[in-house]
Amino acid sequence: MLQSYIQKKLLLHLAILVCLIIGKPGVTIAQSANVLSNTIQRKLSLYQQKHPASLLFVHFDKTLYSGNENVWFTAYLLNCNTPQLHHTLSISLINDTDHAVVMEERFLMREGIGFGNLFLPDSVPQGNYTFMVYTNRMVNQKPEVFFTQPVTIKTTAQPDFKAILSLKDTSSIITGISRDVLVNVNGTDYLPIANATINYSLIGNDTLITRGKAKTDKAGQYTIKVPVDKRAVKVQIKNKLSSQYLHIIIPQVNKHLKVRFYPEGGSLVNNLLSQVGWEIKNSEGQPIRATGVIYCNNKPGDTIETDSYGMGRFLLRPVANAIYKIKLLNYPALSDTAYQLPKSLPQGLVMNMFKAVVNDTLNLQLSSSYNGIVYLHIHDYQQHFSTVPVQVNVAYPRKVKVALGQIPKGLAEVTLTDSFGRPYAERIFFAHHDLRELFSVKSNKETYNTREKVRLNLRLFTQNGLSKVGYVSVACVQDNRLELKKSNNIESYLYLKSALGSLPLKENYLGLNTDDKEYLECVMLVKGWRKYSWTDLLKTKLTDTATNQTSLTFTGRVSKLGKALKKPMNFMLLRDSSSMILTTNTEGDLSFRNEDLINSQDKPLRFMINANDGYRLRINNPYSKLNQQLGYALKSQNFELQPTSQSSENVVIKGLEKAIQLKAVKVTSTKDNSLYGGRLYFNSCNDYVCRYNVFNCPNHRFEFDNRPPTIGASYNGRVYLGCGGKPEDDSNVKTFAGIYESKQFYGSDYAVVNPSQPEYISTIFWQHLVAITSVKDSELSFYTSDITGKFRIVVQGITPNGVVYNESFINVKKP
Repeated sequence: MLQSYIQKKLLLHLAILVCLIIGKPGVTIAQSANVLSNTIQRKLSLYQQKHPASLLFVHFDKTLYSGNENVWFTAYLLNCNTPQLHHTLSISLINDTDHAVVMEERFLMREGIGFGNLFLPDSVPQGNYTFMVYTNRMVNQKPEVFFTQPVTIKTTAQPDFKAILSLKDTSSIITGISRDVLVNVNGTDYLPIANATINYSLIGNDTLITRGKAKTDKAGQYTIKVPVDKRAVKVQIKNKLSSQYLHIIIPQVNKHLKVRFYPEGGSLVNNLLSQVGWEIKNSEGQPIRATGVIYCNNKPGDTIETDSYGMGRFLLRPVANAIYKIKLLNYPALSDTAYQLPKSLPQGLVMNMFKAVVNDTLNLQLSSSYNGIVYLHIHDYQQHFSTVPVQVNVAYPRKVKVALGQIPKGLAEVTLTDSFGRPYAERIFFAHHDLRELFSVKSNKETYNTREKVRLNLRLFTQNGLSKVGYVSVACVQDNRLELKKSNNIESYLYLKSALGSLPLKENYLGLNTDDKEYLECVMLVKGWRKYSWTDLLKTKLTDTATNQTSLTFTGRVSKLGKALKKPMNFMLLRDSSSMILTTNTEGDLSFRNEDLINSQDKPLRFMINANDGYRLRINNPYSKLNQQLGYALKSQNFELQPTSQSSENVVIKGLEKAIQLKAVKVTSTKDNSLYGGRLYFNSCNDYVCRYNVFNCPNHRFEFDNRPPTIGASYNGRVYLGCGGKPEDDSNVKTFAGIYESKQFYGSDYAVVNPSQPEYISTIFWQHLVAITSVKDSELSFYTSDITGKFRIVVQGITPNGVVYNESFINVKKP
């Protein structure tokens, strides 16, 4: 009877075969399992509506930027059933120190994909930042999808003076008192600079930021008193026409280690063998490698250890009423400190999954302190795959083999419950780990000269002989502009990080060798401990699915002399190449359609209104307010030990990785044409054409040979019609940054123009939406710049079967 039951479930639940070495249960057990299975399916359906699986991933060209550089990105909606509802992509840059919104823009999104670029002016201070990205869709007043990418911003220009910001009392950490932070300013000749201006901000955990202004003394120094409630110091140091930006985080008083234990399945049970994961971090969240000894009632036993990722695992068969503790061997200051394990239960059930990183088959061992029937559920909190009764007894462990069949690749769960669905144990595993969507990234050779053409071939491979098409974004960047500590890719994000959060730093999270899999085994045991998710699932009700789903909408109000209108009013909206008439309601209010606000990048929308008669237009931008709220709540990830000092040399990009030092121009609200002998290289609307005849080329913004566009001439396939002067000087015109269409990346083509000036470009190629197929190679080409060394080619995107990610490398040398 059990076999026929399993065959029925095999057809109903994606061909999952569960082979059990048990006796024949009665009909009531099978019926109970069927009722429970139906209940779980209903609950999962409600849970899925309450917690949608939609994800957003954004591919950025690099993680280390300098001022006057472009940021190129492509955004992918994943696991989304309604991509057409996501039409606007919001991207903002958040300062990790004070959570200020440094810049923000919005881009068009179509069919679940959005892309574009932002220009980082050199006015953005150096430091750690986070790109925050979401779409217009809101669920219960929060973004339905949300993505963050940490980045570093440095400068390419050598400083005109040397500045150091340091904590004075680093030798001892005393709680409850203020701290002294010293600012030291010297010239390049190492002589102190007096009267340098210091603008500082003291940042705490609340919204209040204390600001101050001071001057250095004759020794070139100034001491900032930092109150107890402030955790960070941020300074701007100005000397003549130069400015530098530095910051430090005040060290935490607590220097103890954080040691946590994770019994497999959730609990330790007396006299039953359990696998236990453990993790060690310092007070700043960094993983700690350590060795420890297990003590049972103060008697030493086995020696255990964590790896370089701060994780480890060991076996333990707890004895009734015993107290188990761990003492660390390689930390003398903590020799008297013992870390106690969770107390074991007198009775219960233990699930052992000695391999959680598997391909097609999952092996379990169930040990119990009582005889009875438990119910084994396979699911991923979005889909229910199977519910099967399993008989357990005290005499011997029950072995269970699960053939995973067509369960999708990625994380899934095994949950053991009673007949009412109450959980005994739960364990996460990774199905079909070795299954890969294969595609190749090949350059025509490995080493190139500077300014030499690179030819790149991309090919998607199929295992069933059927042709398929995927879409990827392709970047070729200087290798040291991709920091390992802040790297991200679509594969590890979809399968791991989106569900488990931040992980211990590793170069390849889904590698195939033994060390890679052992790392993932520890992650499954430590990071995948979901003790309370099942309880949340069982409590889900139909009323929980009644979510408030909305879309962020731009609105406006026209008033006259500060008062509401009494009748509808018409006004004109001017875009880059079109215009239209908009009409308010009787009170002067209106909502803008999304398609009305789409415009060419860097081109503001212009609203024509008769200000001379007292009319005013106010536009409500819902994204700006939300960016401030989300930015303040954003918890930036700590990637390294916080230094107690920072100097101006720490924020300078070294060597030839200085991408555009010779071309850097300070970006201000009005551009100074005298930099190039008074020659006008853009018009009154800041439009220009580069040497390659590209209109408003994002890669050559401040080149000496740029020129204003000619009215009636064709650029990038479009006829330039002019801009009509500076509309912002007209009080009858209100400008507003709308929703941008993406610009195209234009790399250098040295076969057309080969300038004598050096071109230090760190991103030498970027392209959105490259189609890759299994029928033929996709061919791309681009030129190297004048930077020598190692470059990395990163390709990632989507296919009909999931996501793809691959890398390749080339080297560039001087001829």
